[in-house]
Amino acid sequence: MLKKEAGRKMRKLLAVVLFLLLPAAAGAATVAIDGAAGDWEDKGAVYENLDNGRGERGIKRVWVTHDAEYLYFRIDWWQDG
Repeated sequence: MLKKEAGRKMRKLLAVVLFLLLPAAAGAATVAIDGAAGDWEDKGAVYENLDNGRGERGIKRVWVTHDAEYLYFRIDWWQDG
């Protein structure tokens, strides 16, 4: 029950954070939807959690960018070791 509630709170928090950070997204740039991270390297993450304190779970970094037609998100997750 507690894990389910914590997950819901995390999703709500992520939605609010992304909404607030959208104006801070790097300049307009198209990214290739190909699974490679190279297009994102010069964009700069809008959120970083490098010391998550959650036993290697949760969101590590978030990037946001856009072009004339689309809004792009990249989210890196902590992986269990």
